[in-house]
Amino acid sequence: MVTPTGAAIAAALYTGENLPEKFIIEKVGYGAGKRKYENPILRVMKIK
Repeated sequence: MVTPTGAAIAAALYTGENLPEKFIIEKVGYGAGKRKYENPILRVMKIK
């Protein structure tokens, strides 16, 4: 399951490419949303 916000973020960021072998995580963000799900956490990582 995915929230509408999570789906929008994934669609906006999807490039069809794989992650590089090495990268640095610059920031991490979490969101819980308003609906009740078994695992209601969305985690986004900005990589460099």
